[in-house]
Amino acid sequence: MLDNILNGNSQIVGGQYERTIDKNNRFVIPSELREEMPVNTVIRIMKCPDETSGKCLYVYSEEDWAYLCQSVKSKL
Repeated sequence: MLDNILNGNSQIVGGQYERTIDKNNRFVIPSELREEMPVNTVIRIMKCPDETSGKCLYVYSEEDWAYLCQSVKSKL
């Protein structure tokens, strides 16, 4: 994934946003982030693996998620 980012094939959007989760375990993606996503984008959301960082989520495009999964598989 780092190669994708360095080659300009990925978009990095960051920020800190406070969200709440409703009774159906849903949350709203902030409009600032939604505006950065192409229409009909499939995304994958992953909880930050670093427990010391608090409440954190990573959001990946479908392409970046596939790259991340392949990268992890290749190291097994």
